[in-house]
Amino acid sequence: MSTHETAQAVIAVAKNRLSFILAGIIIISGLIDVANMTVIGNSDSVLTDSLVVIVKIGMGIFIIFDPKRNLMRSVGFYALSLGIARIISSLPMLGSSSDFIFIIAIIMIVMGVNLVYSGYSYLQDVSRGRFGMIFGSAALALIMASAIVSSVALGDQLETETTDLIIYTVYLFQYLLILVIMDSDDFRFSSWEEKSVRKMDDVRVTYTLTPGMHIPRKDAKVIKHMFDDRSSWSKVDDGGPVECEARLRMEEDKVTSVMIMQKWKDSDRIYFTISNNDDGTILQANRFYVTDAIADDTDDDRFMNVRLYADGAMLSNISVMSAEAEEVSA
Repeated sequence: MSTHETAQAVIAVAKNRLSFILAGIIIISGLIDVANMTVIGNSDSVLTDSLVVIVKIGMGIFIIFDPKRNLMRSVGFYALSLGIARIISSLPMLGSSSDFIFIIAIIMIVMGVNLVYSGYSYLQDVSRGRFGMIFGSAALALIMASAIVSSVALGDQLETETTDLIIYTVYLFQYLLILVIMDSDDFRFSSWEEKSVRKMDDVRVTYTLTPGMHIPRKDAKVIKHMFDDRSSWSKVDDGGPVECEARLRMEEDKVTSVMIMQKWKDSDRIYFTISNNDDGTILQANRFYVTDAIADDTDDDRFMNVRLYADGAMLSNISVMSAEAEEVSA
C-alpha cells in the first residue's frame, strides 16, 4: 500500500470513529435527561423531556447503524438531534408571561430550525450554510456557557442544581464539537457551489498546468530522466503494451491530479495520462506522448524547470518546487 493510500485509510478510520463519538455524545446526553427526570425528578414537563430523550437517543442509534455512514451524514443526524431538541425544549417557553423569556424562546426555536435544515442538507452529503451553522452553534454554545457562569456565580439566588450544571456542560460540549467539525475540509469544500468549482478544477488540472504550479524536486528528477533512468519505475506485466510506469501526484490548492508515465514495448516514446483521480476506471483524462524532456540545468540539484517535447513541439513547462516550499508542504 502506498503512503497516499495509507494516509487515506487512516483518515477514513479517524472519521468513522468520530461518527461513533458523535453518537455517544448525544446518547449520553439523552441518558442524562432520563436520569434527570426519573432519578432526580427534576422535570418541568415529562412529555417535553421524554420527546427530547427519544430524539437524542434515536438519532444516536441512527448514526451507529446508518448503512451509508460517513462524517457528513453523522453530523446530519447530530445536527437534527440538536435542532429538534432545541425546538421541543423551547416551545413551552412561548407560553411564558415574561417578554424576555418569550424572545429567548423565539431565538432558540429559530436557531433550532436552522440546525434541522442544515442537518437535512448534510444527510444529502451537501454542506449547507456552513457559516450559518457555525454562527448558530456558536450562539447556542455562548448561551450554554452564560448559563454555566450564571449558575456558578449566582448559585444561591438561582437555586441551581448540580444536575443542571452537568446538563449545561454537556450541551456546551455538543455545540463546541460542531464548531470544530465545521472547520474540517469535508464541510468547507462540500457545498453545492464548492462542489461545482471543484469539478471544474478537476477538469482544468487534467488539461492545464497553471503558471504557479510546482512539483517536488524528487518528482521532477523522475520526469527529467524518463529516457535514461527508469530504475524507480514499477514493472508492468499484464499482457498489454506497457513495460513499466511511474505515477506522480500533483496538488494545487487542494485539487489533486495524477501524472502516469508509461514506457511501451518497442517504442521510444513515453506515454502520459493525466487524470484528476487514478482510483478505479479512468474515463476522462488527458493523454499524449513525449519524445524529449529537457531541463534548464544539467545538475539535478539546481535545475528549476523541465520542458516536455513531442517531435520538436513543446508541450509543457514544469516548474520545480523550491527547497523552502518543500519544507513547508512537508
